[in-house]
Amino acid sequence: MRALAGTFAFALAASLAIAAIPARADPLTLRSHMANASGKCTGGDQVAILMPPWEPSPITIRAASASGIVQSVGHPVALYVFAGNSFTPDVMAGKVFGAGADQAAATAAQSFPVDAGMPLDTEPASHIDAHLWCLPVGAAFQVSETVWYTIP
Repeated sequence: MRALAGTFAFALAASLAIAAIPARADPLTLRSHMANASGKCTGGDQVAILMPPWEPSPITIRAASASGIVQSVGHPVALYVFAGNSFTPDVMAGKVFGAGADQAAATAAQSFPVDAGMPLDTEPASHIDAHLWCLPVGAAFQVSETVWYTIP
């Protein structure tokens, strides 16, 4: 019984010591960040989502997706969506179209090579964005963008 109590005490002390180790970046830990927006169609290119850097250190984007939906009762609708960034080329995932009688939806996704990825630094001008264009003017839209990334 004493041996069991000693083992338990050692395990408890070891787990408390491990918990006290500060977290650090692990290039194998895949993280995600999502943003959503809604609004009204203008008939022109709209930057519905504009995300400045959210991590205190540079990241490497491994995949990105953007989805959108537009709804208008009694009118044909059209939607174009893509996930962009502050680099050239701008498009990370997309350019996809959707059309329908009362509703249109479109989803775009892109993966980046594991050994390269797409960098995003912490400069204020760096950003991730979601562009959309939709009709009819005044119709309601919703858009969502997700990026999956690692911290080098």
